[in-house]
Amino acid sequence: MAFDFNAAATAAAITAAGLSVLTKVFERIVLSRRRPLRFAINSYRTANAAPQALEPALERLEDAKDALARQKAIASANRWMSTFLITGQYIVGGLLASSFIQQSLAKEIVGALGVVVLLSSLIYQRFRPDMRFRGASRRVYRLTALIRSAEDDLVRMRSGIANPSEIDAFRKKISDTLSEVEMWELQDLLEQTGQSPDTTKR
Repeated sequence: MAFDFNAAATAAAITAAGLSVLTKVFERIVLSRRRPLRFAINSYRTANAAPQALEPALERLEDAKDALARQKAIASANRWMSTFLITGQYIVGGLLASSFIQQSLAKEIVGALGVVVLLSSLIYQRFRPDMRFRGASRRVYRLTALIRSAEDDLVRMRSGIANPSEIDAFRKKISDTLSEVEMWELQDLLEQTGQSPDTTKR
């Protein structure tokens, strides 16, 4: 029976779309878990009567924590996707290269496994979850360091009298880092799609 490349390509597109949807669902699940946590933080803040002047700084810090939760979700989803696709591409492909396996299994099973290897290879080359995982991991590291530093600054501001210029500097530091992380994510996306980051400046 001849191998139907059109059917395989269609199946690859459907599978890729399904994996993309699952990634988005995973991100939403992680972010939905952040909402009760954010509510608890706000309740704790109200109960402990945080100075009104610090509210803008605390809101910007929560934006950074939301961004961190999103990047962790992206990293986790792409790590699992990369593991799954590498397993299908190399382990299953290696088994099919064995003449013993090919002779032991029915032709239909061998053909199905061949389609799995092909789909894994096509999806891996199209979406490059390994690159997305590395990019998200770098952004997680940057945001974690930012939040740790910001919380130290917040403790210092709580212990004294925070002046407006100090709060503005605190917010600006977090905003600049969030913009930097967003630019990294855009550059990673452009590199994965084969585009030049310079095209965004036009």
